[in-house]
Amino acid sequence: MMAHRDHMVGWPLTLLLADEGGTRTSTFRYRTWEPFSVTITLPLDEGAVEFEFARDLLIDGVEEAVGEGWIEVLPHYVDPDLVTLRMFAAGRWHEFYARRDDVDGFIDATCELVPLSRAADRLDLDALIHRLLAGAR
Repeated sequence: MMAHRDHMVGWPLTLLLADEGGTRTSTFRYRTWEPFSVTITLPLDEGAVEFEFARDLLIDGVEEAVGEGWIEVLPHYVDPDLVTLRMFAAGRWHEFYARRDDVDGFIDATCELVPLSRAADRLDLDALIHRLLAGAR
């Protein structure tokens, strides 16, 4: 098995607030040692909340509505230049809009680091089990 170098990409973006108007600064993150997931930090009034979800959900969500449970990603219902992010935190739903160019740029950056077809090759199950067991202590 070939050794892989671990990398992380942080992608700042400006989110438009659906309910209150205005904007908030946020960050997408992708870590090559967790090749199937992405993370977004959302600045809520209650404090910053971090969501980790499937990279495929973000990729598919720019084209069609996807997601169940605490996160949904979908094209904006009116403006094709926006992507809607709906997340459940602090006891309620929050809806944000991100520029599609920003989301596409982040997706492209993750795929440059780990192409979708190679993600399974990057998954280190031994390290994952170790982290899970360490967190259970």
